[in-house]
Amino acid sequence: VSLENEIDQKLLALCKIDMSRDIETGVHAVEGDIEALLQALQKVNEELMSMDCSTVERQQNEYHREIIQGYYQDLKTTKAKMKYRFEKEALLKNCQKDIEEFKTGAAALGKERDAIGKVGDMANQILAIGESSRERLQ
Repeated sequence: VSLENEIDQKLLALCKIDMSRDIETGVHAVEGDIEALLQALQKVNEELMSMDCSTVERQQNEYHREIIQGYYQDLKTTKAKMKYRFEKEALLKNCQKDIEEFKTGAAALGKERDAIGKVGDMANQILAIGESSRERLQ
């Protein structure tokens, strides 16, 4: 497998990663692999450019240099998209956590409101008993 094919495969794999799992570390490892492959490919291309070669070979090397720059651009774009996806996922998790905390707090407030209502009912009953006792004593 050539370096270019391996880079293509890794870039495609990186784009297809399922964000539903916590895999940020793995993504960064793949990004590092791609960067290492690109550096190796660039080094090979620079070595070829430094050799004495025909015009056609020089043009081919220039073409390969442009391809490498395209790979770097693809990696940069993919990394930006992945960063956005991670940030979005983190934001969604925080929102879900906030919603759950709100639901828990709302449930506790509902229970508190019910308890206060029961205390109010009990106070009204006690007042009614006291009123009826006062009326009997008069």
